[in-house]
Amino acid sequence: MGNTDSLRVIVFKEGDVWIAQGLEIDICAQGPDLKAVKERFLVTLRSEIEHGDPSSIGPGPDEFFSLWAKRSDFVNKLRERGGMPVEIAVAA
Repeated sequence: MGNTDSLRVIVFKEGDVWIAQGLEIDICAQGPDLKAVKERFLVTLRSEIEHGDPSSIGPGPDEFFSLWAKRSDFVNKLRERGGMPVEIAVAA
């Protein structure tokens, strides 16, 4: 079961598409740029919080935890609806 007390999100580029992947909760979004992928990820997360049960979703695949370990120094910290802390970082 995923840990829904806080959520780390790794963002990386694959071809022409940016991808945001949750670590503690296996939720993913894609977008054409960093702003769009962040917004799309947060919309997906909000929908899951409001209409689903995020605690029933397992963690993301191990490979994304490895990307988090190599992230850039800049981490965007915010609080999502319901008070869940979210940390978003770009893979280095």
